[in-house]
Formats: sequence, structure tokens, C-alpha cells
Amino acid sequence: MEKQMAEIYTRKIFLKFQDELWHSLVIMPQFVRENATHKMYVVESSPKEGVRRVREIAYDKELDFAFCTCKKFESEGLPSRHILAFLRLFGNIPLPNQYIMKRWTRGAKCQIITDKQGVGIGGQHSSMLTWRAKLFQLASEVIDKAIIYEEASVIVNDGLQSLLGKIESIVSNTKSGGISEKGSTTHDYEALKDPSAVRAKGCGQRLKRGKEKATNAAKYRVCMIILCINHAAHLYRSSQNEESPQHASEYDSEADSLSSTGLHEKTKG
Repeated sequence: MEKQMAEIYTRKIFLKFQDELWHSLVIMPQFVRENATHKMYVVESSPKEGVRRVREIAYDKELDFAFCTCKKFESEGLPSRHILAFLRLFGNIPLPNQYIMKRWTRGAKCQIITDKQGVGIGGQHSSMLTWRAKLFQLASEVIDKAIIYEEASVIVNDGLQSLLGKIESIVSNTKSGGISEKGSTTHDYEALKDPSAVRAKGCGQRLKRGKEKATNAAKYRVCMIILCINHAAHLYRSSQNEESPQHASEYDSEADSLSSTGLHEKTKG
């Protein structure tokens, strides 16, 4: 079982599994009771700090799966030492597949992901990862077997050098032909152009200084005063025209002189 999981689990997960496997060697499950669907076992751990713990194992006959009250498999995805001791009791030396979580295996990242209809997704990138995992595993097996003998190591070295030369030749021919990694030619990129420039809102407007703003405000106030004077004069002339035309003309001259004088003083100020 240890050799089996060393080839399946990642290194970090295998070390955790190995620790549980070694502790399972000193555990012996005890049969308690049985019914039509389940078998119950009890595992008593060695005393630690004067405390002796008892774990219960429930074996489901229909599912062919054992559950432990420690909940290690449910929380971490690894079979606990109690489950491993129970499996060893029945001679299950190779760990059954239902106790192996795929996310802790070496090929978890290279597996093909499927949708609800069972169609594989991931495209070329997933295929590359799959090939990389296969080639890496094959190369590791060849190196592990050849490293023991010097003659075999020389054969592997010469073979790899020859393969490397052939691969470099393929890569150089592919680049000279203008073919990219995804199979598209370089002419495909010539059709791509820069996006059209869009003028931002408010771009190009000059920012006014404080002195200029104050001058414009003063001019606006002067204009408003003049308009008010003219409007008042117009109203007064209208009312005076009905009473005395001569008096109205005299007021018109006074209003005009007042408005011109006021405008001159405001502008000067």
C-alpha cells in the first residue's frame, strides 16, 4: 500500500498518508455488532497524557465503504489510521479507489475536465499538460532504470541528445514557416489595428485663473446694474408719458447720464 500511494499521491500528501499508515500498524479494530446493512467496530487508541480515546468505525455493506468518527477523510480527504487498520484487517493491501481523492494525486492538474454533458473542456492547454505528465513519467522511469548501470546511462544520454537535435530542427522549421504555436500564421496579426482614438469629454478646455474669474464676475455685475437702471427708466418714462411729455424727456436725459456715469465708475473700479 505504501509503494502504491507513493506513485499516486503528491510528495506532501504522501508524507501525511505515510504517517497515518505507520500509526495504523499498532491499531487493532474490535468487532462490536452487525446488522443487515452495517458492521460496527471499535478502535481504542494508545493512552496519551492519561487520556484513552475510543473511535467507532461503521462499515456500509452496500457502499463498500467505512466511516470513522474521527472524520479525517471527510475533513482532509485522507483515510485515517483507523480506516487503514480496518482495511488491513480484511486484507485490502492496495488502497481501494474510493479512498483516493483525485485532488491529491500527481495527475490532478492534467486530468480532462468535462461539463454536464460529459464533453471535455480545456482545449489545447489541457492536452499539453496531459502530454507533459505522460512524457515526464516515462522519462523518469527510463532514468531511474538506467542510472544504475553506466552502459545504460550512456545509451540514454546519447538517445536524449539525438531527440533534442530532432526537436530543435522541428522548432526551427516551424518558426521559419511563420506558423505560431496555435497553428495560425503571422499574417493573421497584420489585420489587427490600433483602436480609434476617442476625444475625452472636456479635453482642450483652458482653465481660467482666479483673477480672470473675478474680472468676469465684476463685468457681469456692472451689466446687471445697467440693465436694472434702464428697465426702471423705461417704466418711469412710460408712466410719465401719460402725465407730462416734457417732464418725461427731462427724466430720460437724467437717466441716460446716470447710467453712463455709473458704467464708467464701475468699469474704472
